[in-house]
Amino acid sequence: MDGPLEMEEQQRTRWNAYVSRGGLVEYDDWLRTPGKQIVHELYRKRLKGRRVLEVGCGAGHLVRALEADDPAREITGLDLSQKMLDIAAARGVRSLVCGSGNNLPFPDGSFDAVVAAVWVFRYLEPRALGEVRRVLRPNGQFMFDVPLFFGTALEACAATIKSPRRWKRHWNEARLHLNPPSPRTWEKRLVDAGFSINEVIGIIEIPFFTRRFAWSPCVTNPLACHLSLTCFYHARNTCPGK
Repeated sequence: MDGPLEMEEQQRTRWNAYVSRGGLVEYDDWLRTPGKQIVHELYRKRLKGRRVLEVGCGAGHLVRALEADDPAREITGLDLSQKMLDIAAARGVRSLVCGSGNNLPFPDGSFDAVVAAVWVFRYLEPRALGEVRRVLRPNGQFMFDVPLFFGTALEACAATIKSPRRWKRHWNEARLHLNPPSPRTWEKRLVDAGFSINEVIGIIEIPFFTRRFAWSPCVTNPLACHLSLTCFYHARNTCPGK
């Protein structure tokens, strides 16, 4: 298994190279799929507070949506890839920091809310939860989503059927997201780090259909969550400030 520094360097290299190959057309298109749009709506409908940090903000998709919902918010975007941040800046994101979610470069209690969208926590160490708690004020919000094994494997199968010549690429990409921790494991990690859990929502995606006929329900049943492609967690910092 890759160590934390190796994982960070792998992801930095991956996204810098992705941008260098010609931009983010495929990534932007992927974020427009129904399931990913549903996840973004979960963040937008639940977010409270003015001082917000997005860990792994990438090219600024969610930051711009959150700013549009409430222009008075002070949103900071953090990412490992400077090239991704350059795109975010070109798209109008104002406050950007290049850094690691494993070692957040902010003082204690800096934010009312922390979000980590589009599977960012898949690539972070468990101790990153403690870093999030540290930079949150007491009772501050924390929301993130991660991919699960079943849904990721199903998505890879669908991609292989649609373009069989690229099957190696589809399964190599899936391998990056086949995350062993179950929803219960993530819930335990949150509680151990000092959070109380408000809700856990699974997003089931059926990738064999076209986008026009896509069906991506949200589920809260624990068994159904295990069958999801993505699981969304909404928690609160219950530890007192220092």
